[in-house]
Amino acid sequence: MRRIGSWLDVEKVTVRLRGPHEEGFEVFRVVLIPYIAPPGGPKDKESVLLRLATVLFMAYVSVVPTSLLAQDLTSSAFGCYDVEIGTWVPALEMGLDSLTLAPPSRVVMDTIQNPPGQGSFSRYHQLRVPPGALPSVHSYSGWIAQGDSIRLAWSDLLHGFAAEVREVPGGFSGRAHSMWDSPREPQSAPFHLKRVSCESTPLVSLEDQRPIPSSILVADGPRLELGETFAPGPDWEVRIRRVFILNDVEVEGLGRVRFVEAKVREDGELFSISVYLPFDSDFDAHAARLMEEIGVPSGGIDPTERSEDQWVFWSNRTQEYALSQGRRVDGRWRVSIHLKGLGPR
Repeated sequence: MRRIGSWLDVEKVTVRLRGPHEEGFEVFRVVLIPYIAPPGGPKDKESVLLRLATVLFMAYVSVVPTSLLAQDLTSSAFGCYDVEIGTWVPALEMGLDSLTLAPPSRVVMDTIQNPPGQGSFSRYHQLRVPPGALPSVHSYSGWIAQGDSIRLAWSDLLHGFAAEVREVPGGFSGRAHSMWDSPREPQSAPFHLKRVSCESTPLVSLEDQRPIPSSILVADGPRLELGETFAPGPDWEVRIRRVFILNDVEVEGLGRVRFVEAKVREDGELFSISVYLPFDSDFDAHAARLMEEIGVPSGGIDPTERSEDQWVFWSNRTQEYALSQGRRVDGRWRVSIHLKGLGPR
């Protein structure tokens, strides 16, 4: 409340009242738009009291719980947005962990709630990546309106980041904050959502990321492609629920292998392919060939340094391609290739 001259000019008062919500309190905004008498009137005590009574009587009071503000914001926020994120500060050397702090290039803020079984994300609305846009590496994501702001979050349950934004002309703007399950200095970055037509082409598309093999071709059989529906033929054996193996087959580019393993989700989507090469296969030769075909590895143990357990991998935001080696109890080397889909579960 403030006084201008001898006249009251009450613009906004914010109070906290106990409410029935689980947080225990609900914020109410009380907006008072008073009737102001023209200047030059009498200034005696009775006139001042009369003027004050007139102000209170003529005031328009708007009391809006934040739950209703959130409902309105949820409806108005629905749509497609290009995501822009600034530089994370402080700058840290993170290697591949930097992908944990990289959002999708475009999102669809949907009003449908996430399904059960996603922990705290089940309370959030769905945050989808439209076809063609560059996704993030996270398994879980969502958004929720909180009063006059929106919280967006991405996580793989171990680490991720969240952004708190408020509505601005053309979208939303705020800051993002990192989330880690291990001791690491917190980081933050400017975060913006620019409203766009869902029919427009994303500025950064799926094709802009590093190409990595996402399939294998079984001789005289199907091509197994990550993300596609898997339909096992009669030669496939069920190892455990939703895990299938195909023994002693030819795979294009790899020759005869001991077996191929396929893992699928409940809806039949193929999300993991493993190829187990013959025992004592030459790990170094396979690593050299893959580096020539795919390029510099994203990480792993230097394949030129022989060790008991050895691995090297290539990854982008949607998948990972790895070559691994381990010693069996009988002394033989077990060498295998693994293709794994990343992103939403």
